[in-house]
Amino acid sequence: SWTKGAFAPMSARYDTELSINEPLSKRQPLLAFNGRRVFTRFPSVPMATISAVRKRHGCSMNDVVMAAIAGAMRRYALEVKDDQILREGGTPVECKSLIMLALPRPIDEADMTTALRNNILFASLPLPVEESSPKLRLARTVKGCDNLKSRSYMAGLVGFTKFITKVAPQRVLNKAAG
Repeated sequence: SWTKGAFAPMSARYDTELSINEPLSKRQPLLAFNGRRVFTRFPSVPMATISAVRKRHGCSMNDVVMAAIAGAMRRYALEVKDDQILREGGTPVECKSLIMLALPRPIDEADMTTALRNNILFASLPLPVEESSPKLRLARTVKGCDNLKSRSYMAGLVGFTKFITKVAPQRVLNKAAG
């Protein structure tokens, strides 16, 4: 709904202190870049495999890929980092990904350069890393992605974002981005 989208940024919390995250004390207010980030390439997965999962569960390719990423993060946290929060289970876990969305924009036929401007928004997508069942993880990911496909939810999120970026001081915007 519109109100859910409009208030989503205000109700966001920091991610849970999982083993794959820096400690919360280092993430407040913003996670500083320390130069240690590295690019990690995931193994390739045939599109036929993704398409088969998509068809079987009646969801989109993005739903399948994001659920697989949540599963990969879960597996890494458990097998490599021995994450006790995920191992014990039962604890609500906050883990999100920022998704860049292209928004439709009006194009002025008299000035076609308007088609070259980006109109984007970053939205938060919950990743159900605490869910041990791949099928339930996919279902929860689909539910999260459905918000991003909802016109009313996105209208609320876009409206809030446009409003807050016009009126909020820079320090408030920095905290919201963090």
